[in-house]
Amino acid sequence: MKIPKKLQKKIKDIYADVVAKYDMESDRVIEDPNEFANLGFVDWDIVLTGRLLDSKIIETQGSFATKFSWDPVSPENNYHYASAVFWGFNAWGGTKFIPGRPWSERAAHNIDCVSYFAKELNKAGYNAKVIRDDTRTIGKP
Repeated sequence: MKIPKKLQKKIKDIYADVVAKYDMESDRVIEDPNEFANLGFVDWDIVLTGRLLDSKIIETQGSFATKFSWDPVSPENNYHYASAVFWGFNAWGGTKFIPGRPWSERAAHNIDCVSYFAKELNKAGYNAKVIRDDTRTIGKP
């Protein structure tokens, strides 16, 4: 099936918009001291030193962002700790479990990427429907 050039351009434009929104929202989630209040993190953001936020890498293919990743490294012990923050970890000699804060999933949930994409296509006059959207449960507070 050949997609008309006008629709191809609209899809590319909306995709770029969704990526830009996700980029900003992932930063906001990382910096917000109350984003994970539902897990007991009140006035406790996940920026701390800023290494997590600063470590973000956006990979592209052509002019499209295709992958976001974070890889902060502790200068004290060279530990790559993004997965510990994301999934949770034992602190203070294993005596206390710190729950994970899946910032990337929370950002996707907050902006509802799939529904946003469909709504924007509809605004442009295309009849877009979300048939299946598993992202609604990802990162749900």
